[in-house]
Amino acid sequence: MASNEQKDLMRQYHDHTGFEFMGKDDVKAKDPQGFIEAWERNIRWLLDVAHETDKMIDDYKDKHID
Repeated sequence: MASNEQKDLMRQYHDHTGFEFMGKDDVKAKDPQGFIEAWERNIRWLLDVAHETDKMIDDYKDKHID
């Protein structure tokens, strides 16, 4: 079970991003390194989604930008 501090951070993550913290049920209070690694995986996922979303506009840009 996650610590109160970890739960608060995961809640902040959700409030800020609008996405549920993936792996939240696996977070353990006595494994801060595991929590940090889970956090970093979630951040990488957000970055991947942002990059994929940014690429969606490329065809439009090609048609409409001189």
